[in-house]
Amino acid sequence: MGKKIVNSSKWKLKNQAAFFETLADMLRSGFSLKQCLVNLAILYPAQKNDFNEALTQLESGKTFSESIHQFLNSKIYYQLMLAESHGQLELSVLQLGKYMRQRVEQREKIRAALFYPCILFGLLVMMITVLLTWLRPTIMMLNEQGKQSSEITQWVIYGVKIAGIGLMVIIILYFLYGVYWLKKQPTIARHQWLSRLPLIGNIYCCYAHYYLSFNLALLLKSGLGFHEICNFLLRFEPQTLLYQLGESLNQHLLSGKEIKMFIKRYAFIPSELNIFLNKGQTNAELSEDLLIYANTMYQRLLKKVDRLINLIQPIAFLIIAIIIVGIYLSILIPIYSNLGGMS
Repeated sequence: MGKKIVNSSKWKLKNQAAFFETLADMLRSGFSLKQCLVNLAILYPAQKNDFNEALTQLESGKTFSESIHQFLNSKIYYQLMLAESHGQLELSVLQLGKYMRQRVEQREKIRAALFYPCILFGLLVMMITVLLTWLRPTIMMLNEQGKQSSEITQWVIYGVKIAGIGLMVIIILYFLYGVYWLKKQPTIARHQWLSRLPLIGNIYCCYAHYYLSFNLALLLKSGLGFHEICNFLLRFEPQTLLYQLGESLNQHLLSGKEIKMFIKRYAFIPSELNIFLNKGQTNAELSEDLLIYANTMYQRLLKKVDRLINLIQPIAFLIIAIIIVGIYLSILIPIYSNLGGMS
């Protein structure tokens, strides 16, 4: 519990992980929120001003989530607000600490996986620079000598280069258009789009299933019905996913439609929720089932991300190999074709 936290307006991921892990330990030990902030200021002197500011706001009557809002991203803040509003702060803090620590470890794995490919790529750039520096005069000379006999080959190479440049331009324009289109869409539509992407969409759905089921479990555990949950979510900022889900679900229920149709509409809402709802359980029992399901989705999410990380290095090496082959072909084909023309 002595990890250094660097002072900043928004805490870094590693800082947030250390904060939530330490806070969870203190809450389990019976410390009050004020005592936790006082102790955190002592444990992390570099972050002392942040914790003192949060303590001042807490003493002025603000909730704990509001007191540390400025240091967290919006998703973390709303999860804390949900938990705090319904007496489940310790459970949420514990879950956030685990989730963020896993994200920190996964980020380190990604950096480790990219370390050797980056070194190889740097060596590749140096090798290409040396090859072009030494071979360029020879290639230019051979091109001049074999200009007539290698005209077809030159046109083929020229055409390949033009096609490659054109393809890159199309990809860049398509990417820019996609970014522009996504920014114009409401949050709920962007999440629906993300959930349908190949490979990444599957991982995102796991995260969304965990995030939504965990928060829904907290709300149900406090005794709220679905109409009350919708009204509660409308207290959030309009651009957030939870607000737009609450607004959309509220309209859906007021129109007399069944909730199972709403669940089927969005890929990022777990379809298993319909099974839980049809079991005829009380809110407390449904909440327990959702917490178990959320933990299952969390474990599945970790496995999927780890598998994706394990693919990074082989893919990077494959890309480097393709570049090497492409460079050698672009150098050797003109040489061989010109030598053949000279003979």
